[in-house]
Amino acid sequence: MEAYIQINNQEGKEWIFPKRNAKTALEIYQPSSWKGRTVKKLLPALLKIGLAPFCHKVTELDQRIPVHIQQVISESFPNEDIQISYFGGSPGTHKKPTIQVFSGNRLLGYAKYTRNPQIIRLFQNEEHILRFLKISGVEQVPNCLRGEIMEDGTVVFIQDTEKKTGAKTWHQYRPEHRKFLEKLYEKTSIKIPFTDTEFAEMLIDVQKRTYLLTESEQSLVNQIAKNIYNQYAAVGMVSFGVCHRDFTPWNTCVSNQELYVFDWEYARRTYPAGLDCARFFVEIYSRERHMQDYDIIQAYLKSGQDLLALVAYLVDNIDLYLNRGNEEDIQIARRSVQLLYVLIKYFGCDWINKEMRMEYESL
Repeated sequence: MEAYIQINNQEGKEWIFPKRNAKTALEIYQPSSWKGRTVKKLLPALLKIGLAPFCHKVTELDQRIPVHIQQVISESFPNEDIQISYFGGSPGTHKKPTIQVFSGNRLLGYAKYTRNPQIIRLFQNEEHILRFLKISGVEQVPNCLRGEIMEDGTVVFIQDTEKKTGAKTWHQYRPEHRKFLEKLYEKTSIKIPFTDTEFAEMLIDVQKRTYLLTESEQSLVNQIAKNIYNQYAAVGMVSFGVCHRDFTPWNTCVSNQELYVFDWEYARRTYPAGLDCARFFVEIYSRERHMQDYDIIQAYLKSGQDLLALVAYLVDNIDLYLNRGNEEDIQIARRSVQLLYVLIKYFGCDWINKEMRMEYESL
């Protein structure tokens, strides 16, 4: 029986991986802290000499991954001596297990499974988006290998990967990120009436969900959403393309000198450019560098990024988490609301009307 190691962190995340080929197995482990990155770097060497700090042994995976799911994974990678690593998922409404499939030092692909109807829809969206990206000529994204409904109602989604062992994950916005996003927009953008876009749909939807916020927060988000909607609607026809909507270091890596991007569950086909870039900056500045709201916005603008894209991203992020609806999700949405407060109070926006700025100057 294969010997496994388990890692848990303070956020409630869990990883299980085999001791054999541990360096490859740990590619599923994407820590954001320096401590976690150090563990990932040193642990394979420590295991070779019989040490396993911060971990404990797990004898089998059947208690985490049902046997019939393991069978589907094996069938998807025939003629391979496969091993698997397990990530229990990020705590929250859309938590789902993710399995890394590999053979020796070769990464083969990833599998996800769930019975949650919301997550099933995310899997279906990701499959749809990935197929569209391939047709559109977008490279450096996974191929869909299998999407299957099991007898017990579990949906399994399997994709391949171009990721290599030891692939770099950059925790700063680099030309490779910009190049990928520009190419993504170039390959997928279409000219379309603004009112027919998914972005327009989101701006309407978020106003239906702000009842979950405080009265002042509702007023702020609703007015900004209306203002953005009216600005674009006045233009009429727009050129919008695919937006990943979860574009972070943890969903990207460098493979063959190109940026490889995965986890397209939340992607949309008709969004304006710039939102992915804004998310990348905000995630790095807040989660890794622990910067204050004012400093986040100031650093973002100093990097030469677009202010409207940042505002649009924050509104979209508010809608994303309010749509989930749990208390934890609402608190995440309120963090984006707070960034909007700070942005309007200290930085202003030419396209936000004067009355709106005056109303929030005192906040």
